[in-house]
Formats: sequence, C-alpha cells, structure tokens
Amino acid sequence: MLNQYNVTGYVEYVNGILCVNDIPYTEIISERSSPTICTSLDRVKSNIVTIKKNLETVNCDIYYAIKASYEKRVVETILDTNIGVEVISEYEWLLAKKAGFLPENVVMNGLGRTGDELMQVLNSGAIVNIDSLSELKKLKSYKDQFHTAHTKIGLRVNPQFDGEGNFVKRDGKLGMNYEEAAECIVFAQEIGLQVQGFSFHIFSNQTEYKTYDEPVRSLVEFIKEAEKRFSIVCKYVDMGGGIAPRMFFEDDAALESLVTHITSLFKDNGIKAPHILFEPGRYVVADANIIFSRIKTIKKNAGGTWAVLDIGTNYLIPALGSNYKVVPCKRDDVSSTHEKVSFVDGICSPAGHICESSMKVEEGQYVAVLNCGAYTSVMREEFVYGTPRHVCIENSKVASVKEKVSAECFAAYHGWDKKTP
Repeated sequence: MLNQYNVTGYVEYVNGILCVNDIPYTEIISERSSPTICTSLDRVKSNIVTIKKNLETVNCDIYYAIKASYEKRVVETILDTNIGVEVISEYEWLLAKKAGFLPENVVMNGLGRTGDELMQVLNSGAIVNIDSLSELKKLKSYKDQFHTAHTKIGLRVNPQFDGEGNFVKRDGKLGMNYEEAAECIVFAQEIGLQVQGFSFHIFSNQTEYKTYDEPVRSLVEFIKEAEKRFSIVCKYVDMGGGIAPRMFFEDDAALESLVTHITSLFKDNGIKAPHILFEPGRYVVADANIIFSRIKTIKKNAGGTWAVLDIGTNYLIPALGSNYKVVPCKRDDVSSTHEKVSFVDGICSPAGHICESSMKVEEGQYVAVLNCGAYTSVMREEFVYGTPRHVCIENSKVASVKEKVSAECFAAYHGWDKKTP
C-alpha cells in the first residue's frame, strides 16, 4: 500500500510493522495515547534538501510558506536549512522575525493590508508583493518615509489565458488582471516605487509541469510589454506555492522536471529568465506529519463500511487540497479485495470524512493518517475533541513529547474557569 507513495526510507514496513524513520509506531504511541501526532523533523530536512538539490541548476530562491505550520520545532528546523520564509500578515511577519529570519529572506504576500503593515515590511528590505491598486494607493501618504534602498515592490497578477487555476480564479479575491497591473506600475512610479517583480499563484497540489504552459506564456507576453511600455526591468517572478507534497511525486527527480520546465518557459518565449521564487508549504511539511489513530467503531449500511477514528475535524481540517491518506499500521491488514472502507471521525457532521482505503479493519485497530502536516496544527480548534498528543522525531529518535490537551484545558480554552463546578 505504501509503494504508491514516494516515502521510501521514511515510512516503511519492517517485519510487518509500520516504522517512521526506523522507529516502530508502537514506540511512538503509548498506552491509551491515541491519537498521536508524529512530526518527523528528519523528513522536513530531507524535503528541503530534495528541493535544493533539484533546483541547483535554476536561478531561484526558496521561501517556506509559514502558514503551513507554525510549530516551533518545525520552523526552527526550516530556519537551520538556510531558506527564506513567506508571510501574509503582521502576525506572521512578527513570528518570522521572532524565529530569526532576516528581513532580506522574507517575502510578504496578502491582501487588505494597512499602510503601516506594508511600510514596516517594505522598509525592512523584505520583498513585498502588492495585491491591488487600492492597496498600493495606501502607500501614497508614506512616500516621504520610503528608505531609498527599499523602494522595490512586486505585483500579484492572474495570467489571462484560456483556462483557470484550480486554486485561484481570476474573478476571485486574490491578485489583479493585466490592466490593473499596468495602472499599478504607473502609480508606483508616481510615488517613487519601482515594480521589479510579479507574483503568480493560481495552482495547488501540482505534480504535472504542463499545467503551467499557458499561464506562464501569457505572463511572459505581459512582462515583455510592460518592460517596453513602462521602462521597467522584471528581476523576479514569484511562482508562489502550489507544488504537491513530496510523497505524491513519482520520484524526487519529477520535481526537477517540473521546476526546470517552468523556468525554461521564460527563455523559450523570448524573455531573459528572471530570478524565480518558490514558496512551498505543503511540499516541506505536509508529509512530515503522521497521525496514529485507533478505530473506535465499525458500522455498515447502504453506503458501505465506515471506520470511525478517534481523531476529528478539529485537527484533520477538511480544507481545500488536504488529501489525507490512511494506511494500516500492520502490513497484514492490507486488503487484497476491492472493498473500500470510509474512514471518518466521530463528529456529528458530514464534514468529517477523512478518506477511503482498502484494508481489513476491526475495532481497536491502529491506522496511520499520512499527509497531515500542512494547515492542520495552524487551523485546529478545540472542537468536540482536544488537540492530540504530539511526538517529534529527530535523528531517528523521539526528541520531544507534548501530551494531549486535558478536559480542563479544553474548557479553559473556551473561557470556562477551571474552578467553576
């Protein structure tokens, strides 16, 4: 069951038992500690090393999208790999600084930011991508405060082509069309700012490089026209995130094929290849988390077989692109039949559908939920269940343990005084 995923050397069956970085799942969980979140800092490091290795021949920089996970151990591990960070709010900007990221290694995206928020980041020397003309106009009253060395901005555009992104639609809340981008260039020049880059993020969970052909060609034509018309020089193109987790690539070389294809599109379409910025979040942390969960109940009805887990949508957020996968903790439980089991949570809501999988199931059995490290801990809520026990693995050893949120802390989270009867 694991051979369909690119997890060799990370998650494997050894003597029929599921192991994470060579540690059997039985050593990661403890008695009555289900569910347990397992974060492999080794996998985080390995994911970043793989990105760097596959981008060695490409003129690019990597910025981890910090919104994918704020976990301190995770962010500190990412900082130690010497890549940058992408933020979208003042809170994330302050968190990045607290973690130790230098301003020159920060990219700020977002929308609806105030002039003060934009200025503190812009004057620090970080890269700031503007989302709209109305947002840019907020900087007019600050033009006397611009640091002369930090007057360069980028614009988030939605390429105009025969198609749509699977993440951002051109008539949605994010980004601007080419006409508005042209207005932004003119306005920026009027107040003393230089547009030197363009941001473009309309896809999510991509492994297929040809998806980028039409939008990149469209963007290249706009850049060539803008450089000629407004006498600007495009020095970077921020491709945003949108790359699938590593486990879903056929192999590690597939990432290189995707990235080199994207960058070659600029040269092949008559423009000097600009500096490329990538902002992977899912690729870095999604498959670095595994949740070990126990089957509480098995029920059958006209809809099939339902296995109810002791993990809920308070942590396995049903967000766009989550794509969780459930595998057995014992290889003998892999089913040779085509019967599907629907793994769900015990919350009284249709939203708690985790995924379908083929395996033998029984009550009390442990299973592993893969690909749950992105946008889970950051969006979790003390809803119905408390936050699970959390184990971090580093250097193939258990490095730290945080126990499950207690019922008292659960109540306190919602404002109930612990002393109240």
